[in-house]
Amino acid sequence: MDRVVMRQSCVWLGSLALVCLALAGCGDGLKRYRVKGTVTFEGKPVQFGAIFFEPTESVGKIAPTVYLPVRDGKYDANDKGPIAGKYRVVVGGMDKSRDRVDDDGITQTARLFQDYAFEVEMPPPNNTLDVEVPASQAIPRR
Repeated sequence: MDRVVMRQSCVWLGSLALVCLALAGCGDGLKRYRVKGTVTFEGKPVQFGAIFFEPTESVGKIAPTVYLPVRDGKYDANDKGPIAGKYRVVVGGMDKSRDRVDDDGITQTARLFQDYAFEVEMPPPNNTLDVEVPASQAIPRR
């Protein structure tokens, strides 16, 4: 086999190996924990929102920030959760019932409440973190 064909074969095999690793989901090597729960505001499930887990300095230099959508009052990180340690949690919610379309045809969605932030140790007991956003986070309606 001549050297050009051999080199092309090596490049092709190397590329194939990288694609296989990516498809296999080789992961980031971190011990992640599942976290799931509910998000409520004024005693009702938050229909549309998000919950962020931002690592604090206590977690270390390599720690993921985790973003999870909240739908119908529930969220679940499955295998993409945070690693162990202290996290700053930020919860946001949108009031889809107050959607309006502006002059440019873009839908504007009102916030349901001011972002609610607190700290928590990961993983939580039973990998469950239920959040009741306090009434003090309400945004006055006009």
